Amino acid sequence: PAHPSIGFGYLRPMQSPLDRWFVEKILLHEEALLRYLRRCWPHRDEVHDLRQEIYARVYEAAGKAPPAQPKDFLFASARHLLADRARRAKVV
Repeated sequence: PAHPSIGFGYLRPMQSPLDRWFVEKILLHEEALLRYLRRCWPHRDEVHDLRQEIYARVYEAAGKAPPAQPKDFLFASARHLLADRARRAKVV
């Protein structure tokens, strides 16, 4: 498109620096994250919801202070979420 904020006839909001960071530093690890979640979480039907929750946590944390090692932070966030979910499952 001639204008970066117009695509397919619809206006798209301009990406913020945080959005660009997220796309460039986090989303590029999506396949590895999904493989990790499928390997470590027994409920395959929950993998995509877990991914979205991890992304929300990472995005929110990066809005306060972008991590120095984005990939490490992403996978640490995934491990913490899985541990939280496993603990919660034992309590119920």
